[in-house]
Amino acid sequence: VANAGALGTTGIVTTVNATTSLEEATGITFDRPIALMNGGTVAGLGAATSNGVISINAAAISVTLATGSGSDVLTLGNAANDLTGGTTTTVIGVAGPGAVRLAVASDFDGSWDIPAGRLELGVAGALGDQPTSSVTLSGGTLSGRGSSGLVFTGPASNLLLTANSSIHRSIFNERTTQ
Repeated sequence: VANAGALGTTGIVTTVNATTSLEEATGITFDRPIALMNGGTVAGLGAATSNGVISINAAAISVTLATGSGSDVLTLGNAANDLTGGTTTTVIGVAGPGAVRLAVASDFDGSWDIPAGRLELGVAGALGDQPTSSVTLSGGTLSGRGSSGLVFTGPASNLLLTANSSIHRSIFNERTTQ
């Protein structure tokens, strides 16, 4: 999407189905609801922002938030729970070498897998609200944003760090690498 209004008015839901991708171009603020189905991808190319609610379908097992290059930044949310849905068996994968920023708290119900790139958290509740969920760093980076340390709630209490992964900045007030 190279024009924020290209898919119609803000009230219309854009559905991203399996094996399809909604790519938001640089400089775009996409301010409309997105229904993310199993296998679907929302990607940011350049500096892109998605301010509409992204609802992950309850039947989704795996969805992806992606970037295309190391300088890409996909920012999600401008209000609490702009990332919502899924179940305890849903996994959001972070793909690509760039950054996915979660600016606000979410009520996502599943787990996270970060095999590449960087997942940047703006607030403690950004990962969701399920304490039994998990975050798996299998080559990517988990990073806090802001001037003060974040105290994690939800899935961060179940954090798996594997080879070639790192945790940055205010997450634990130091950098940890495995």
